[in-house]
Amino acid sequence: MTNPSGLQPVGKKIILKPEATRQETPGGIALPDTVKFDEKHSFVNGVILAVGGGAFKGYSPPVPKPGDLVRIHPHSGEWITGRDEEEYLIVEDQYVEALLI
Repeated sequence: MTNPSGLQPVGKKIILKPEATRQETPGGIALPDTVKFDEKHSFVNGVILAVGGGAFKGYSPPVPKPGDLVRIHPHSGEWITGRDEEEYLIVEDQYVEALLI
């Protein structure tokens, strides 16, 4: 898995590329910006792009790795813009709730 963000986490941090938030309901109704904002700050599913050297040390298998789709705890991490002008999340490994398989 390549990391186009230009970001390399340190310590127990990981870089995630979040899945896109919904722009409309399944029925085709456009979602207002306030709803999109709330979704951005709730549970987030994303693909791990990079892990810091201390991330997931001492964890029992399966251990998340770059390329894995994971769910993280709400309100965790920091949104940051990468070199490619895309938005990414930097979070500590402890906030990974589940591997999504």
